Amino acid sequence: MKELLFISYANDNYDKVRLIKKELVNHPLFEALVVADRRKPNKALVKLITEGIDSSYCIIPILSPQSFKQQWINQEIGYAYCHNRPIIPIVESHILDDLKGFIHKQNQCPYTYSIRMGLFRRDENISFMDCFKVLIKDLEDEYKAVKKKSTLEMVREANSSFLPPNERFLSNLKELLGSIARTGEVCPESGMWKAKKEPPTSTMPFTKGVKMPHYEGRAIIWKLVSYA
Repeated sequence: MKELLFISYANDNYDKVRLIKKELVNHPLFEALVVADRRKPNKALVKLITEGIDSSYCIIPILSPQSFKQQWINQEIGYAYCHNRPIIPIVESHILDDLKGFIHKQNQCPYTYSIRMGLFRRDENISFMDCFKVLIKDLEDEYKAVKKKSTLEMVREANSSFLPPNERFLSNLKELLGSIARTGEVCPESGMWKAKKEPPTSTMPFTKGVKMPHYEGRAIIWKLVSYA
């Protein structure tokens, strides 16, 4: 099942929504959630919106001169913010200084597009979609990284479940500060390790599982001084 991207927009920007839907129609990971496409008889619009935001991977507000002061779009942003849903706005660059709510200039708005005087709406939408494609690429990279991390954690948990209870407990313990490891041995704990050599003394970070290195071409003893 694809992850839903809740598109928050004003009616004046529905041309951009159509372009987003077209861009995502065959996307392997994401699907645009547009509440107007899901209207049902006897179901309140508010209910559709809140359920849509709750079920979405993130909310993408389109903030343009036509939309950023409208009540619905700001309430959708406020609801998402209060329910800890990620908010990733696409902002028309000329209104950045006018944003005063949950989304504002100092709160990082990396996805901006421009409206240039004398250009047709088609040119504006080209700029908008260039911005949207960058956003989607960033979301893809983030999603894959999170998925990879989750898979590794599940494998570790599965492997741990096969250990006897006492060994399972021991597998979760950290190495004591002051523990030592020699050059060529596997690092037993992620953290900062100190190389003892007189003079000087050097401290370096190592990740659990890597081989402890030489220091200035010499085999030495490393000591764990702090955790990662």
